[in-house]
Parts: sequence; C-alpha cells; structure tokens
Amino acid sequence: MHFPQLILCAALPLVAFATDAAGKAFLEANAKKEGLVVLASGLQYTVLKGHTDDSARSPGISDPCLCNYEGTLIDGTVFDSSWAHGRPITFAPNQVIKGWTEALQLMKAGDRWKLFIPSELAYGKRGSGRSIPPESALLFELELISVAPSLGSRAAGMTKVFNQPLWLGVPGWLFLVTAVACLSCILRYGCGCCMPKAAAAATSLPIPGRPKGVVYGAE
Repeated sequence: MHFPQLILCAALPLVAFATDAAGKAFLEANAKKEGLVVLASGLQYTVLKGHTDDSARSPGISDPCLCNYEGTLIDGTVFDSSWAHGRPITFAPNQVIKGWTEALQLMKAGDRWKLFIPSELAYGKRGSGRSIPPESALLFELELISVAPSLGSRAAGMTKVFNQPLWLGVPGWLFLVTAVACLSCILRYGCGCCMPKAAAAATSLPIPGRPKGVVYGAE
C-alpha cells in the first residue's frame, strides 16, 4: 500500500472506535517500558534520535513536512515504508491520521521517533485496505527531515509586506508588470503577505505616481 492512499485518506473524518483486545494489551504493556512517553490522547512514543540543530522548529498544522516512515502492525508485519520506496514524502500534519498530526507538531526537524498509535488515532473500525485490519493499533518509525513554511505563514528568513506595490521595472509597462508580479507572489507566497526577505527586497519597490496597495499583509 502506497503512502498517499495509506496516510492522506486518513484525514477524512473518522468515528472513534476502541482498539481491539490484542492492541490494548500491547499498548498497556508497552506503556510500562522505560523511556516511553504516554500522552493524554493515548499516543505513545519514544525518541530514537533527537535533532542536533538548536534552530530546528516544530511544524504548524499546515506546514509541509518532508518525512521518512515505516509502518508495522503489532506483530511486526510491515505494511508500508518510504525507505522501501526509496524516497521520503511531503505532507502537512493536517493531512494525516490523528496520531501523526499530534506527533509531528511535537517533533522538530531532525527528530526520529517510534510511535505507538491506538486505533482511535489511526484508522478506527474501518481499517485500511487489506493491510490494516479494523481496530488495529499501529507502530510507526517516523523521521522528520525538514519543515517548510505553509503559504502565507511567517517563519525565519521571511518578512511581511504592507501596502507595497510590486515593480519589475519596465518603462511603459509598469501596470501590467505589477499585476503579473502581484499574481506571482499571491500564488507563491499566499496572498502576498509574507515572502522571503530577498524576494521582498527585489520586488517591493515604490512606483512613482502609482497608488500603493498591490500587496497587503495583516498582523
């Protein structure tokens, strides 16, 4: 089963159902292990490798995350793995199962965790295809490689632009070029309210005789 089907479909609303008896027994025993963290939601995790960059940040709910992962059933059966596919995959915390959503927002870029997820935070009563039976507790090894800011968000190296026209500097074509530049920023940076400082310096220039207001931002 490939990742887009396996994880992204889990963003659909789920009715919470209890983990099956085998899963409950596994999680109860697992919770007693040294070094394991048990959260109020029922999610369990242990840190396999911590981040080494002091500036590493945790993702927001809609920030794209580049990750590697491997998912197994409690009996050790592997049902999916980005390592096996030979490449990491990108998704946001709000696009995945609840257990991943919670864990990712606690992790920082460079972290590698082992997750132990009750069925209520995974696929519930419906399971997923032939690989994941209904009400199954799941295990994931999850590596957060990097975090990118979502469109319109503000992060390190980005600046907000207020009431600033965009100008690429072609005499006689200022209005047309400004409109194109504005559209480009909206599509690329999310309503034009945030953009990398280098891009802001290059494009946010005053246009004599032209009204301001091409790009707006809001605190």
